[in-house]
Amino acid sequence: MFTAIGIRFLRIGGYGFIATPLDDDPKAYDVTIELMKFILENGCIIEEVVPGLTFEEGLPAYQVIIKKLKDVDEINWLNQLNGQLYEYQIFGDDSYNHQVEANTYKKDEK
Repeated sequence: MFTAIGIRFLRIGGYGFIATPLDDDPKAYDVTIELMKFILENGCIIEEVVPGLTFEEGLPAYQVIIKKLKDVDEINWLNQLNGQLYEYQIFGDDSYNHQVEANTYKKDEK
């Protein structure tokens, strides 16, 4: 939904930056591919994908750079929205603790 709102507010010719999970888990890969399909179906192109450029919630992320080519009349959701998030799908009720551990680990590395 965040991506849909961002795309709606971009002007034609404008650029946006979206972070997606960079993880060895197959679900992270699926999330990134679905996001890219969503971008392409909703009036934008992908200018560049930079792996590991940012850290989102303590985890490495792809930085997906998009450019809006046209407005769409209605958002194409591709799949039915099910209200689940990547972190929760992978770690369940322990997703909060996973985030705390990931952030602690990254701080200790510095």
